Amino acid sequence: MQFKYKTIREMAPRPGVKFATRYYKQSSHEYTRLSEFVETTYETIVEAAHSQGLMEELEEPLEGFRRTGKQANYSILQILDDLYQQLQLGRDAPEAMIARWNRALPLQFAIELVEDQPPNPVFNQLYYQ
Repeated sequence: MQFKYKTIREMAPRPGVKFATRYYKQSSHEYTRLSEFVETTYETIVEAAHSQGLMEELEEPLEGFRRTGKQANYSILQILDDLYQQLQLGRDAPEAMIARWNRALPLQFAIELVEDQPPNPVFNQLYYQ
């Protein structure tokens, strides 16, 4: 599903960390849409796994989903829960969480973030000078 963002904000790397965290800044409407999509997807997957007795599979660490430190790899449940919790706390969605979500889940649950563009930027630039 496609969601719009206004800007990407990059935080400075924390001490001892080589990478900076990047966050998608969204309008309140798009943020709400994303939050609702994540919540619905989370509930759909967990309820389906629970009803079919597959919760253990959701909790198994996934190959190729490494975590920092000496922690076990991410599981599907952790990937779902991380983004869900982030949005429930009213925080912006980090780029890395979205990327993990998209790698771990089928395409039908993919989150595509696109930059929010004015309908006709050339017209707006000429008309509103």
